[in-house]
Amino acid sequence: MQVNLSECAEFFGVQLNTIKAWVNKGAPVIQRGGKGTPWKLDTVEVYEWREAAIREDALGSIDFTDYEEARRRKIAAEAAMAELELMKARGELLVIEEVIADQAARDANMRARVLGIGAKIAPLIEGMSVNERRTEIDRACREALAELASGVSLEAA
Repeated sequence: MQVNLSECAEFFGVQLNTIKAWVNKGAPVIQRGGKGTPWKLDTVEVYEWREAAIREDALGSIDFTDYEEARRRKIAAEAAMAELELMKARGELLVIEEVIADQAARDANMRARVLGIGAKIAPLIEGMSVNERRTEIDRACREALAELASGVSLEAA
């Protein structure tokens, strides 16, 4: 429906100055008024323009908030990563992959030590009494356990 400025204000239930402000912000106009020329606006077009402007304003503030939140989170993540790198450089941080690899190597070494006790001790205990053999086997076991506790790699054979 085509209306003039006053009729448009009445249609939307707003003041005439509000309609003029909408026009200044880009509301569609069929004909601009002047001396002896009435203003013509289409209420459907103005309504659609106004709804789009409301949506854009709402989404614009959400996008800005989302952008600011994302930027804040990015800065915080970068700071956290820099902190972790600094801790790593100072030796204050353990990298889980390195810990697992180190433990796997220690476990493999300990397995080899335990499995090698028999071969290492057998020639030494030949001809010994039962108590002497027990003492020598206990010593070899304690040595292997001490290796595990200290993390020092001793030869398996």
